[in-house]
Amino acid sequence: MHQVYVCAELNKRKLNLELMFTCEPSAAEFVSYVERVFRYEQGQHQELQECEPFKVHRIHIFDKPLGEWMELVTNRFPAFTQLYVFQQQGGAAHRCETQHDIPVPRALTLSTEMPRRPEIVTGK
Repeated sequence: MHQVYVCAELNKRKLNLELMFTCEPSAAEFVSYVERVFRYEQGQHQELQECEPFKVHRIHIFDKPLGEWMELVTNRFPAFTQLYVFQQQGGAAHRCETQHDIPVPRALTLSTEMPRRPEIVTGK
């Protein structure tokens, strides 16, 4: 299994999800799935339903040896890494994210309404 932690901000609240894949996804598969997952999360909360649909703008990865965030410049998503997804919202390419600690990742729990791909595993 290929496990990746992905955090993003929805309505000034950080949400950190544990995503599981059967193998390392391609960049296109990863971005598409992250967008679907966070759009699903938006739909689960009344206050987020009027927001623009979640769209990945850029991704940062936490570099453990350096202890800092860096923009992801490869198309690789190594297992057990923490990623932070910035989204484009309101036409602003670089919107201001609130600075808070990233919460502990939680396993993804989806209803049967969430579209899934056979090679992507959700939860544990």
